[in-house]
Amino acid sequence: MRIEFTLDCADLDRMSRFWRDAVGFVVVGVIEGRYVSLGGHDVALTLQQAEEPKTVKNRMHSTCWQTTLSWR
Repeated sequence: MRIEFTLDCADLDRMSRFWRDAVGFVVVGVIEGRYVSLGGHDVALTLQQAEEPKTVKNRMHSTCWQTTLSWR
């Protein structure tokens, strides 16, 4: 099974960095200034450049589960 999501965003570089750092995605494709495709863990995420400013609440909710915790 493959799960795919697409998110509109204002800053492709910043959002791409966030998702790579947060869940370990890697960049699998780029259309400069329009799209960044990320993948990993049997999930694909496409970030799509949105020129218009955000005016409403995000409609996609994501949850990241951590199976082990390391307390320092």
